[in-house]
Amino acid sequence: MHCKLTKTKLTNIIEHPFFGSSCLVVFLLLFFYYAQNECYARNNTLQRVTDSNNFQKTTGSNNFQKTTGSNDFQKTTGSNDFQRVTDSIDVQIVTDSNGRKISVDQPFERIISLYGAHTENLFFIGLDREIIGVSRRESWPEAAKEKPWFSYHDGPEKFIGAAPDLVLIRPMIERGYPALIKRLEKSGITVLSLQPANVDEMYDYWLTLGVLTGKEREARAMVSAFQNKAAYYQSLTASIGKEQRKKVYFEAIHSKMKTFTPGSMALFALKTAGGINVAADAKASRGTNIGNYGKERILSHASEIDVFLAQRGVMNYTSVEIIKGESGFGIIKAVKNNQIYIIDEMTVSRPCFRLLQGIERIGKILYPEQF
Repeated sequence: MHCKLTKTKLTNIIEHPFFGSSCLVVFLLLFFYYAQNECYARNNTLQRVTDSNNFQKTTGSNNFQKTTGSNDFQKTTGSNDFQRVTDSIDVQIVTDSNGRKISVDQPFERIISLYGAHTENLFFIGLDREIIGVSRRESWPEAAKEKPWFSYHDGPEKFIGAAPDLVLIRPMIERGYPALIKRLEKSGITVLSLQPANVDEMYDYWLTLGVLTGKEREARAMVSAFQNKAAYYQSLTASIGKEQRKKVYFEAIHSKMKTFTPGSMALFALKTAGGINVAADAKASRGTNIGNYGKERILSHASEIDVFLAQRGVMNYTSVEIIKGESGFGIIKAVKNNQIYIIDEMTVSRPCFRLLQGIERIGKILYPEQF
């Protein structure tokens, strides 16, 4: 209990019969004693209030926790909000076709693409301004035609002068021009070699491009849309029995009698459209998705080939007339029945969304009623 020196208490002391001048000193001592106790009591009470409220505001209460230990504090050092910040700059590791690994903590913003498929896919997931250079003769999409041209034949100075932060290549370039790649990397430019060997790898490749460019959501949507459409095309021929399905020879390079090998984009397109590949025993050569088949083996299937397909483009300058005029091809069933068709190589050989166009084109050739 704390004492309080009131006016009543002071009056009682002064009027006491024993009070006198001789007691003045005692009175003064008592006065100062009471006054000291009163101040001490007030300070003690104030300190307890401060301890229970104000002190907690700076050292232990909820308000303190807002700056050092509570939920609000966690917004700057340990909470969900902080985790969202760190998640948004989450470091991801990308491994390219050559085994090269890089850490990606922010999107690349100045990209040179030396492979048409890279260019096409980057545009598809929403890039444009970030693409500062493309390989020669790029024509898809239209916007690619407006970009500066670069080639692996160019000296490193041209690349360095453009100040890219990423140069996308494919394994063929890395094998053929290692000095260029090393010089670019020495200059601080990230170089990645990417080229999927099959459709499953194509999906991963698209997602990788999304990681590199900050377009992961768009890349996932691209994969999903492609898979759904491919499944739809496949369903169109589900009712056709194996014996009724068209047997096809699919030419990759006419001059060398090469065909596509299992796992290739072209044979995925053929299978999805409901066709049967007569050259399923073809073996890939030099790490590519095409292989030597030879005229003799082609002619061994002459009576089976209902349809003769051939891609045409940079890889294969051919035509219906060239195929018809090839020595010995006159005995092929498809040649005799005028069932030779040319397919744009961009729609069957590149790991791009336009592969769906190739599937639809083949489907309409093989099964026009279903497609």
